[in-house]
Amino acid sequence: MKGNQEMLEQGSFRSLLVRLSVPSVVIMLVMVVYNMADTYFIGQTGDPDRIAALSLCAPIFTVLSGLSTLLGSGGCIVISIALGSKNRNDIRKCTSFCFLGSLVIGFLFTGVMLAAIRPICYALGADSTTYTFAVQYLRVILPAAPITLGLPLACSTLLMSISTIISNRRMIRYGSTALAAQGVAGKISMLTTMIIMGLCMGLQPVISYTYGNKNFQRMRAILKQIILTTVIIGTVLSLACFAARRAIIAAFIDNADVIRNGQIMIIASLLTGPFYGIYQTCQVYLQSTGQAAYATLTSVLDKGVYFLPILFILEHFFGMYGIAFTAAVTLMFSTATALFLSRKAQRRQGIMAIKAENLT
Repeated sequence: MKGNQEMLEQGSFRSLLVRLSVPSVVIMLVMVVYNMADTYFIGQTGDPDRIAALSLCAPIFTVLSGLSTLLGSGGCIVISIALGSKNRNDIRKCTSFCFLGSLVIGFLFTGVMLAAIRPICYALGADSTTYTFAVQYLRVILPAAPITLGLPLACSTLLMSISTIISNRRMIRYGSTALAAQGVAGKISMLTTMIIMGLCMGLQPVISYTYGNKNFQRMRAILKQIILTTVIIGTVLSLACFAARRAIIAAFIDNADVIRNGQIMIIASLLTGPFYGIYQTCQVYLQSTGQAAYATLTSVLDKGVYFLPILFILEHFFGMYGIAFTAAVTLMFSTATALFLSRKAQRRQGIMAIKAENLT
């Protein structure tokens, strides 16, 4: 325990990346490989309907990840702040509650989903060509839910599932090949976003600890380094995927229509890469410092207030490609909002720091 505290208080940014972010990034990469493996092997059938069904089911697991955030990420923040403020009793209570709560929620989620699997598939947007495949896929995957719950994901994942469902239902109107192309493009861009998310989530404990310890100067320095690192990673990975976009899509499914549409849709997905780290860092900062209202507002704006109007406007003018570019346009507005709220929170902390110095 003492060694961990010394690392959080004095460790260099490089050591924090190795000890905190690398394990988190590895978990995220396992999830990416898992998602890509499904798409790859199902894509070898050459049937766009099967890929489309897989894309329709994706929001279910996003909901599951969102539920995990309530106990996984939320618990991590409480524990880290308590550690920074030397409150040992809260650490023990929170750890026990999160572990038992994750199991209970996992079993309840699985039971409800399996009991109502047919109407749920139709609600997700399944039609006569994708319904059977969607049901089969969910029945295989859902029993593992009580375990896919301990993974730390961002709080916006729950709202993201709703937006994805609406986006999928709009896209399926252009045919299963259009939805399959969007699904494959999304899997590829997931590599960038999940690595960035893992890096940010891995460093969440040190942000919370320095906040609880009132070491605001160190906290701000780490935040700046996170933003610089994630922007570089996001840019490099996006450029690499862009250069090999056709070959990557063809590796998942050898279908001319999917490849043609997917090359444009992957451009839309990769546009978010260089900027996603800024948004994610702001979100992690707001959550880690107990700014629950600001963090929730940012999520609601990103996946609700901004996303849905932009979705309908872009689809009206540009059809299915408008749907594909919705996430990129939304991220621009969401990042600006997140930066504004983060700056506002930092000004509050500056006042707190001055008051603390006066008291000492």
